[in-house]
Amino acid sequence: QDLYIERQNPDHPDQYLADGRWVDMEIVDEAIHVADMDEPISLRVRRTRHGPIINDNLPWRQRADWQPLALRWVALDPAPMVGAILRLNRAGNWDEFRRALRTFYVPSQNFVYADIEGHIGYQMPGRVPLRRNGNGATPVGGWDGSGEWMGYVPYEDLPYLYDPPGGYIVTANNAAVGPTYRPVIAADWSPGHRAQRITALIESQERWSPDDARRVQLDDRVLHAPEILPHLLNLSTADPCLRQALDLLRRWDMRARVDSVGATLFEALRIRLIRTLFDEALGSDLCDHYIRSRSLVAMQALVNILQDERAPWYPLGADGAPRTRQDVLLEALSRAVD
Repeated sequence: QDLYIERQNPDHPDQYLADGRWVDMEIVDEAIHVADMDEPISLRVRRTRHGPIINDNLPWRQRADWQPLALRWVALDPAPMVGAILRLNRAGNWDEFRRALRTFYVPSQNFVYADIEGHIGYQMPGRVPLRRNGNGATPVGGWDGSGEWMGYVPYEDLPYLYDPPGGYIVTANNAAVGPTYRPVIAADWSPGHRAQRITALIESQERWSPDDARRVQLDDRVLHAPEILPHLLNLSTADPCLRQALDLLRRWDMRARVDSVGATLFEALRIRLIRTLFDEALGSDLCDHYIRSRSLVAMQALVNILQDERAPWYPLGADGAPRTRQDVLLEALSRAVD
């Protein structure tokens, strides 16, 4: 999916610029039925050649610098998904498995395979755009055709594995290809902590039982902790309460057990750190959404920023001077302890 910035006709707001001329948008009046409401919510949706404008109904629509953003998404195109699923259910071998997924267009998934003969495999299906320019990571202009899709990545060029030498396949939303892989598959991947942890557990023993597999599924190690704790444990403070907190973190086994004081303290600290770094830039409401993001993108940002002792994201002090990593960590720790 890509976002296109559309140029709206100032004299006729329901027109947009496309290849040098003003074109009428398609207008769709949607009725959203909501439980326990007598009348549906009415939603006016405007569509361009790229798809629906997704920011028409947001509160900042009235800002002077607002621009329409249209969503181009393969899920909005007709696709024979049901047939792909039925063929997948009936697949009897690796070749039939791959053929079934050829028309599994959206959403792109990580499919793993195993059969009674001991073969294993992996296939990423999906319609992945071939772009005239860029990789889809940021919005592009929708008026001149420079950001258009030229087709889709051929199925044969999508990532797959069959009976790899190591004898196992790990997939946990981590990058399925390296950064130099072409064509561009995606710009956003999970940082890979879960995949690294699963790999480490698999390589820790030779023989496996159902209980061993269950232990991997229920593993409760906090994966970002090893990257954040060293910055904390190097802090020095005369405050006895903070020193006690640091001692708790030093003795913590980095597991999120229900009764773990260390895990509770680390979670409170994580929330306070993200607030300290991003509250001013994002605003309180948006920062709340950022903290709760299931993708852990905020944690990865936190890890990246803490690698720099004087990162520009550290807020200014009361005297207007930049604060250091130690200042920010001590303040967040104090608030977390409270």
